[in-house]
Amino acid sequence: MRLGRRWLGVVLAGCCACAVLAPSAWGWEYVTGPPKTETVHWQLASFAAKPPPPPGKRSVWIEVSTGYCVGEEPPSIHRVKIVERPRHRSIITAFLRFPAPVEVSGNVEAGEPVPACAGVGLSLFRLVKLRRPKQDLTLFDGSFSPPRKVHSFKP
Repeated sequence: MRLGRRWLGVVLAGCCACAVLAPSAWGWEYVTGPPKTETVHWQLASFAAKPPPPPGKRSVWIEVSTGYCVGEEPPSIHRVKIVERPRHRSIITAFLRFPAPVEVSGNVEAGEPVPACAGVGLSLFRLVKLRRPKQDLTLFDGSFSPPRKVHSFKP
């Protein structure tokens, strides 16, 4: 029995040493990157829980689905840009801000463990106020080029 416990101690010590030394031997490492803002796809919000008060005649709720790694600060909707076009069209572009994302620096060679992120799903909601009544509008997502049609309120 004593030999088994000693052997277990040697194996555990070896594993801990490998875990400390191995990342320096690989060709990549985790680095905290600078904050970044990206355009993201959005959709009209559909609330599973108790919905907020209904928007007025000139506003809509949008939803952005995203995720982040465990240990990071969660992203937030930085701003929403609205461009009103002729013929009852509005282009809405949502910008998502990632405070300090963890990024992989270096190259992952064949045979090395692949960096992974234990992701957490997140849905963010924002009330968008329009300049015209929504009853005649067609909404487009500005994160695509050209913008894609999302919803039409026309009867």
